[in-house]
Amino acid sequence: MLMLAATAVVFFALAILLVTYLIKNRNSSVIGWLANLALIALLALLVQLFVMFNQKYYALVIAVALFVTGLGVVLGLLLSFIFLFVNAFIVWRREGYSLSSSLTLIAGIGVVLVDILIFFNPIRTPLPIQTFIISFLTMLILYVLLTVWTTLSSMLIYQLYLPRNNKDFIIVLGAGFSDEKVPEGVAMQQYAWEHGARKADTLVEDQSVNTSQNMQFSKQLISKVSNDSQPKVVFVTSNYHTLRAGILARKAGLDAFGIGAKTPFYYLPNAVIREYLALAVMHKKFHLVMLGLILVSSIALGILAWVSSR
Repeated sequence: MLMLAATAVVFFALAILLVTYLIKNRNSSVIGWLANLALIALLALLVQLFVMFNQKYYALVIAVALFVTGLGVVLGLLLSFIFLFVNAFIVWRREGYSLSSSLTLIAGIGVVLVDILIFFNPIRTPLPIQTFIISFLTMLILYVLLTVWTTLSSMLIYQLYLPRNNKDFIIVLGAGFSDEKVPEGVAMQQYAWEHGARKADTLVEDQSVNTSQNMQFSKQLISKVSNDSQPKVVFVTSNYHTLRAGILARKAGLDAFGIGAKTPFYYLPNAVIREYLALAVMHKKFHLVMLGLILVSSIALGILAWVSSR
């Protein structure tokens, strides 16, 4: 009973924290971690309740469902290189050859290398060194998979936003033009005029070169023209970009959440990989600390294997 109460407390605490973040501060990648932890706590709570009320059949159903789901995920990851290679070919045909359009190909090659490591164990070195290398690569792969999953969760959950129709400003983020002859902001303003927007209702921010500057300069522009000390602001960008744009808005001191525009499905895998890498760079200090812990743990396991083999 004490264990059940503790699990319930953990679940409700996580659920309340998640809802609070979504309402007050969704511009954070923490929402993915909270959602996954809350889900794990909920499943644990359900299993304990079923066992407590002697409904072991339902507890078994949940356990089997989790096992099948986990197995499906593992198999999907092992075979994902097929999808990644096909997607890279499609992106090349539609977007042309470039590093940014080759991210799924690079990811596919990475999956193939991981599969080779898992099934063929090509590392032939003395046991301590082999233990160190395999331990390091295994923990690194698991860490990457965990962070990819939580990032995807954050990106998906961020889409659950229905803003009220009371906004004072709408920031529209662009994606750049080929052979720009006019500033991107000016071109987008003209597009808005052509589609019914009043000239008096549009402002142009044409000095930024990235999303971070876009948020900073937009905040400055809004502060100049707004009579409200706390204007209601929303931004619009591609759906895969809303989370990172929201984090950059928060760092710029701009109180605004984002709405995502639809992205062609064929381009989503490439775009999501790019966003994951960009978010990893934004949180590089945390990831470097984790990488250091993985390295130290692997060295310790290698030393332990050396001591045991003597």
